[in-house]
Formats: sequence, structure tokens, C-alpha cells
Amino acid sequence: MQEDLVRKLTREQLNVEPIHITVLVGGQVGHVYRVDTTDKCYVIKLVDVWEEPPFSEEPRNDRVYGSRFSNLLPAYKLLQQNRIPVPILYASGTLAAEKLHYVIVEYLNGDVEDYSDSWFAVIGKELGTIHRINRSYQGWVGMGTPYSENWAEAFTKSLESQLLQVQPFMEKGLYDLTAKYLTEITPISNPQAFVLSHTDGFQGVLKRTGDEWRLVGVVDIEDYQFTDQRFVLSGFELSHSMENRVVPESFWKAYSYVNAIDSTYDESKDLFKIYYLLVWIRVLTEQPEPQSKCLTELLKIVRE
Repeated sequence: MQEDLVRKLTREQLNVEPIHITVLVGGQVGHVYRVDTTDKCYVIKLVDVWEEPPFSEEPRNDRVYGSRFSNLLPAYKLLQQNRIPVPILYASGTLAAEKLHYVIVEYLNGDVEDYSDSWFAVIGKELGTIHRINRSYQGWVGMGTPYSENWAEAFTKSLESQLLQVQPFMEKGLYDLTAKYLTEITPISNPQAFVLSHTDGFQGVLKRTGDEWRLVGVVDIEDYQFTDQRFVLSGFELSHSMENRVVPESFWKAYSYVNAIDSTYDESKDLFKIYYLLVWIRVLTEQPEPQSKCLTELLKIVRE
């Protein structure tokens, strides 16, 4: 059992005894656990090991919306250097026999989201601040040179690949509508710069004092890369749209105050949303309810 590994890691890497272990997140490629000890709470993340190709040979789909465990330390260091709040990283490594990577960080004690204007405003400010860290080419933090294929070309070809892969998981009518829509919509352009970001938009823990919110720290740090600002803002909007929420003006005002939004965002965001949805529909095969939400959201976009 993975909980036995979590106990072992707690004892060996932290030299403390776990009192209670709770599953925070369980997924296809890894699990996240909260570990309570006498003095502190920790988070231990276990992720399946897979071979990481050289940057120059990385598949387009992984480049656009994938993960790379070796990105953890470079991303963590870069966030620290730019004074972005992060949890204390106690240890990371690989359990070769179990074919698992592990990360041990402090547990960030936050509050449940209330989706208020002030909550959205703090996320807008913090996300915009992180996005001010940028460079001229897309990809993982540790890359020293750009990919040979530019971002717009890679994204467009990856989108075509995602459409083909999702075909078995969609009704033919929706698939055909989506394919037709993608032939008619204007392809994306290359942005002037690529922002540091989690590729899902925002992943962090917030704390509330009265009506005011503040960022305690960002999480899932290994998934931070330099990417298209429009892509991650689209993902942020999409995640709330699927829960019948509209991202309010307070978010956009706070974001824009610290970082300008690409002028082509409104005309390109549906294309980015479709990309997310095609991936999610496929990976959520064993979760009918969220997969159904993705299908409904996709239909809304392509039949407009």
C-alpha cells in the first residue's frame, strides 16, 4: 500500500513519526497525502515514474500540456528567487523499486474558497504577478534553448492530435461539429513572451482574515513552465465556467493592474478551451460526471 511508503518516507526523510495519514488527492498517475505528526503537518506527493526524453525530443502533447518531474527543483528555485510564496520543500527524489517519484513539502493551511470578488481579486493579483516572470520561448524552466518548432505550430499540431485521440470518447455528432469548428477558427499566433505559470492557470492555497484573502503559497510546482498567457487564462476561465461561475471583473482588473493581457486573448480563448476539454474528456473516462460537464462545455463552444 502507498500509505506504507508514506510512513516510511516520513520516518526516513523527516525523522519523525506519522500520527495520521489522509489522502488529499488520488489520480491516475499519482496521489497526494497529508501527514500529521506531533509538531507539524506535511504533504507527501507520489508520482509515477516515466522516462523523460531530452527537451529536443519531447512529444508535442507533453510539451504543450504535460508534466516533467525534473522540472520541480528549477521551478521551485525560480519562484523563490522572485519571492513568490512557496511551501518549504523538505525532500524530493525517486523510489526506484516502486517506480515512484516523491515530494515532501510543508502543509499549507488555507480556507475554503468563497468565490467572492475579493477572493477572485487576490488570485488575479497573484497570478498576474507570477506571469510577470517571462522569457522569449516556451517550455520547461531548465531549458537553455528553444524548441526547434515554434509554439503556434506545435500547439496547432498537438490540438489535431488531441482531437484524434478523443474520438472514441465522443458521440459522432459532437466530434464532427468540433472538427468542423476547428477548420473554421483562426489559428493562434505566437505571443511576444511566455509567462511562468502552472498550465492549469492557478494552483495555490489562500487564507482569509475577515473579508480579506491572501496567498499562502503556490502548489504543484513541478508543473510550472513558461507558456502562453492566453492558454492558462483560458483554462482558468474554463474551470469556473464548468461550475456555472463567471470570472468577475475584480479578477481581470487586479490581473491587468500588474500585468497586461494579450490583445488577442478574446479571439483566441475558445481554441485554448477546446484543447483543455479534449484532453479532459479523454482522461476523465472513469469519472462520468466531470466528463459529462466537459462534453457539455465543448458543445456550447462549437455550436455557437
